[in-house]
Amino acid sequence: MRNLILLAAFLIGSIISGFAANYKETMIQTIEKLNKSQDANELVEIANTFDRIAQKESTEWLPLYYSAYATISTTFFNQAMSNEEKVKVFEKAQQKLDQAKKLADNEDEIYVLQAMIYQLKISTDNNNAYQYIMKANEALGRAESIDAKNPRIPYLKGTTLFYTPTEYGGGASVAKPLFEKAAKLFSEADLSNQLMPNWGAYHNNMMLEQCNK
Repeated sequence: MRNLILLAAFLIGSIISGFAANYKETMIQTIEKLNKSQDANELVEIANTFDRIAQKESTEWLPLYYSAYATISTTFFNQAMSNEEKVKVFEKAQQKLDQAKKLADNEDEIYVLQAMIYQLKISTDNNNAYQYIMKANEALGRAESIDAKNPRIPYLKGTTLFYTPTEYGGGASVAKPLFEKAAKLFSEADLSNQLMPNWGAYHNNMMLEQCNK
């Protein structure tokens, strides 16, 4: 009897380990596709894949996070997208991020992505630009209180300042130190966990080059 119990425990443990390994492998493969994709239609499919993973792994926040990020990214590679279409995309991404937040409300990456959504909303609602900047800064402040070494925090702060008119305290000279700080943090970042977000370094370097011109 004791041997049967041990065998059952072993089999259950093996099944659980198999599910965990399959989840990790599927996530890594889909994240790699996301990082390489520059096609809006493909990004929609990638977001759908993350949604399916999220349905199976209902306690994991990362599939929802990446689904939101992939959804946002469609706006970067579809120049024909209207403001009305972008608004719907941002609303969809927000819904997914809200679900992720319910699962892990103390993850700095969630608040970084929240800040990005607020920043992008400025392009579709310029009349409320100040309000979105304040909300983005609040989200980044929350992220910084959780992990001050997250390089995406100064990167997004620098992006906001870069596009803020100089008469309102923005401009390249003000943004440059933040991009420099982000570059340092990107270079020091621990990338051992392949499931965690690692975006931003390439564009941060591009922004820093613009500041140096």
